Amino acid sequence: MSSMASPTLPANLGLLISNLSSFVNVKLDSTNFIIWKTQLQNILRATDLLDILDGSSSCPSPFVRDSTGKEIPNPEFSKWKMIDNHLLSCVTATLSQSISTSVLHLKTSSEIHVDFVEFVLKKFVYVCIWAEDWDYNKIVICNRLVEFRCQIAVHQECYGANNIQDFTSWVCRACKTPNVERECCLCPVKGGALKPTDVDSLWVHVTCAWFRPEVAFVYVEKMEPAVGLLRIPSHSFVKVQPCVICKQTHGSCTQCYKCATSFHSMCALRAGYRMEVSLPCFFFYYEQIILRNYTIFIGYLS
Repeated sequence: MSSMASPTLPANLGLLISNLSSFVNVKLDSTNFIIWKTQLQNILRATDLLDILDGSSSCPSPFVRDSTGKEIPNPEFSKWKMIDNHLLSCVTATLSQSISTSVLHLKTSSEIHVDFVEFVLKKFVYVCIWAEDWDYNKIVICNRLVEFRCQIAVHQECYGANNIQDFTSWVCRACKTPNVERECCLCPVKGGALKPTDVDSLWVHVTCAWFRPEVAFVYVEKMEPAVGLLRIPSHSFVKVQPCVICKQTHGSCTQCYKCATSFHSMCALRAGYRMEVSLPCFFFYYEQIILRNYTIFIGYLS
């Protein structure tokens, strides 16, 4: 019995492999998603391979039936599989180490499509999870080198990290005292973009502070300290209804204003839920009038 011949490498795939580094000259990290996406999609579109990556060209059946009704290997499947394997390798080669470790479990190129990579990338960008940055509002990464790398990524304006002289040596607020473990007092999520409060030893995620209307930042430019923790209603800390996402009761759950669903703001943000904002407001704190950064937040699961 003769074995089925191995499929030959298509010309368009050979063109992609030989010119990939020229057409995609950046390694995707938390600072260059838009450039990476544009370069990758352009070369895939030019080589007529984008339909495999975005899933519009589905995988053929592994077997077909011949004229006698006998099931035989499908040569189109072998060809598609070869192209897909090479394409998966090519796309993975354009990712930085921090991003590629999150997609190692994927087996086909369609699983690593651009939208999924953007979703993965957003996990690295705390507070707003927006993957794009600007000259006046860069994404900065904590470069803590003690014991382990923190590597949280935040926009300067989201975290109050302005006037940075050296981006390569910047560390987040919590990592300035690495020997003291910091945790958010409003949710169970470990790590993240933490800021001190006016209550000694208590810290909060910037996101958790944003979505509690009782909490604000005294100095908006620095986004710290967070004040108003003692104004949060005690019933939000009652361990009766857990967060619908993490199923834990630690901290203070926010309640959807349209229904009775309870959730931690940080959990909802990381899970990709949408939360809305209303109009600006002012409140008094020790005889100071404070404008809430990004105003009162109204959260609901959408």
